[in-house]
Amino acid sequence: MIVVELLLIFVSHGRLSIFKTGNNPNLYALCDAYYDADKIDISCGALFPSTSPSISLVPSTSSAPTITPDCSCGVGEFKFELELKTDIIPWETSWRIEDENGDILHSEFGYKFNDVFTTFNYEYCLPVGCYDFVIDDSWGDGICCNGYYKASIYGWKEVFNGDEFGRQAIEHFCGEDVCPFATHYPSLVPTSSSAPTTTPSTSQIISISNTPFYFNANEKTWDDCKSHAENYHFDFASIQNQEENDAVANYLQSNDIQRVWLGGYQTSDEDWAWLDGTSWSDSTYTNWWWNQPDNRNNEHHLALRSWDGSWWDGNKEWKYPCIFRDIPSSSAPTADSLLASTVLAFFESIVTFFNNLLPF
Repeated sequence: MIVVELLLIFVSHGRLSIFKTGNNPNLYALCDAYYDADKIDISCGALFPSTSPSISLVPSTSSAPTITPDCSCGVGEFKFELELKTDIIPWETSWRIEDENGDILHSEFGYKFNDVFTTFNYEYCLPVGCYDFVIDDSWGDGICCNGYYKASIYGWKEVFNGDEFGRQAIEHFCGEDVCPFATHYPSLVPTSSSAPTTTPSTSQIISISNTPFYFNANEKTWDDCKSHAENYHFDFASIQNQEENDAVANYLQSNDIQRVWLGGYQTSDEDWAWLDGTSWSDSTYTNWWWNQPDNRNNEHHLALRSWDGSWWDGNKEWKYPCIFRDIPSSSAPTADSLLASTVLAFFESIVTFFNNLLPF
């Protein structure tokens, strides 16, 4: 039994990070403690040798093993990765990720005949919290014949796996923002050669060549995509013909992106509209999947699936990357307004970061 003798505690979203020494003063480890109103569960990683008999709170620069988390997500988020290999009847398989309120953030139920024995990889940035991964098999035999599913968080930590689960399996998992401030905001950390800078990032908005469209890689809710488009003076994209739909779908396929938000939304039980004011009527181009829109689970906003370019209705709280398009030149912003909005968006992200540090 190792006795905890020294604690250095950082509180964030119910998580305690603890440096610990025990029976052997030459060993230390990083521990995680998750607490609620009446208990604390502590789990510690492997013990590593320190550089001297004295207690050190800084990892050794020797050959001791280290694990670096995936810090590609934003503040208050963590990386979730799912790998799924289909079996001989892939169209029986479907899955979804639900939050603690039962809202569906991500899902897949469109596997088809030529997906037999195919491995699919999905990556999502999820807000800090706990979730259920729910996987169903319509026949009731799970994923057979060397098929499987498995998931990890932080880029390395496996949280569940399975295969022949019967009709349904539910896997519960939780995640924290394990990345330090310097990783989220490297421009605010001084270097030996220069003073701190507050230059905002480009927010990963990428032009899709030879099209009026732009791809925003950060996964967001539909409303956040709308706000982001407005902040950076784009239109939340409408798609007006097959050529435009193919251009977006081809770009997504070439970059292994599964789904994105478009600027379409439902105004009533049957009517849809484009946020940029483009006409949506019976004669307007659409590319709905055969059973869409189905209006399930509060799904009233438009998403595009990459592998076939089909349209699906989705719950606006789900998180996907965004597609923007150029605003007509007559309403294009000035250079000064672009700079002002970019700086404003940066400082808003700083406020959000410090709000997330509060324990209440």
